[in-house]
Amino acid sequence: MLIKVIIIEDELFIILHLSKLVKSLGFDVVGKYHNAEDFLKDTDWNFDIALVDIFLSGTLTGFDAAIEIKKRQKPFVFLTANKDTETINNAAKLAPAAYLNKPFQHSEVEAAL
Repeated sequence: MLIKVIIIEDELFIILHLSKLVKSLGFDVVGKYHNAEDFLKDTDWNFDIALVDIFLSGTLTGFDAAIEIKKRQKPFVFLTANKDTETINNAAKLAPAAYLNKPFQHSEVEAAL
């Protein structure tokens, strides 16, 4: 049985790239969301791990999505282009399985999953 992955990312190119990459690694992409609001409204929580961009379009952030994912004891990986201390410290408080900086490498995604 394939590990089920969801992607929460507001940039279409990154969603397409990540989706293709995750599938090539032998995982099943079971959901793609452009913002945290859609994820929280539409998810059935039937996934094993989430790839979550920290700064999303919409009112809610990836931090908000991660808090809900963590409540359900599911692992998540943060994705971000932001490398500032405040962002990294706030991300660390939520204890992600991994933290990937954009642009990420194929091997980094593979290691995180």
